[in-house]
Amino acid sequence: MSDNILKIIIDKVDKLDTKIDTIAGDIVHIKVTSARHDENLKEHMKRSELLEKSQEILFKELKPIKAHINQVIGMLKFVGIFSSVVGGVIAILKFLKIF
Repeated sequence: MSDNILKIIIDKVDKLDTKIDTIAGDIVHIKVTSARHDENLKEHMKRSELLEKSQEILFKELKPIKAHINQVIGMLKFVGIFSSVVGGVIAILKFLKIF
């Protein structure tokens, strides 16, 4: 019976050893994957910084264009209001000449 128990113990130890080896392999795989993710994250952060810088430059370059557009819109509003006033005055003058 002692040989039988010894055989069971050895069998159990072998199974544990196999499981430990599997876990160790999984840990190595996890470390490799983590290292890849770290590199991908660094690259992503670098690209994000470059995009933010280029966006800042673009916004700075668009600022004068926005100001110009606002000026043109203001002038068009003025022209529209002015032409309405002139048209109204002309209409009133014509109306007064008829009567």
